[in-house]
Amino acid sequence: MREQLKALRALAEIDDEIHSLREIAAGRPRQLDPFKTLAAQKEARLQFLRDELKRLRIASDAIEADIKGAEERIGKLQVQLNAAKTNAEFQVLKEQIAKLKEEIDRQEGEGLGFLSKLEQVQEEIKRVKEEADAAQKELAEAEQEVAAEIAQIEGRLKELAAARAEAVKPVDPKHLTQYDRVLEHLRGHALAAVENDTCQGCFMSVTPQMLSTLMVGAEIVTCKSCQRILYIPQ
Repeated sequence: MREQLKALRALAEIDDEIHSLREIAAGRPRQLDPFKTLAAQKEARLQFLRDELKRLRIASDAIEADIKGAEERIGKLQVQLNAAKTNAEFQVLKEQIAKLKEEIDRQEGEGLGFLSKLEQVQEEIKRVKEEADAAQKELAEAEQEVAAEIAQIEGRLKELAAARAEAVKPVDPKHLTQYDRVLEHLRGHALAAVENDTCQGCFMSVTPQMLSTLMVGAEIVTCKSCQRILYIPQ
């Protein structure tokens, strides 16, 4: 039985590394989350600014069209003004022209405001575009690093799979079934050492009778609390 425990400990050492590497590989993609979040934020900000630029251009074009229309109306009114036959008609046309000129002045001022905003937004788009490109570059580099590390882990896991296939050969099928059941239930670490009368897997006390059985080494002993296969470190 001592040989069986020795074989199980060798198997457990391999399985512990396999379990640890799988957890590392599963967790590595989460390291990309901050990079993905930053890249998404920059891209969203960039899209917002592009939409804002489009809106400002449409508004600016609309003002230019209104100004052009007002100027055309002034031209027509000016013709009518020159042909006015009465003073009353002359005054009405003059007032209409004056109001249109005031409206043009107001719209030109508003148009200048839009041009200023357009320039500001264009400058911000340029800045945010650089930040977005940098964020995408950092994300791509991080993805490459994670992919390389996962590939390295997968390579090691293949080596461990081959080692495990050899390690199970000396283990009695009955004990291997028991071991695999505990391994699956606990998702790793199917064996636990006993130190100071305590299971090092769950840190619960081990009874004197269990200790005695372990010392004799006549049979497999499992922890009553966590079900791990127990052994006494040599």
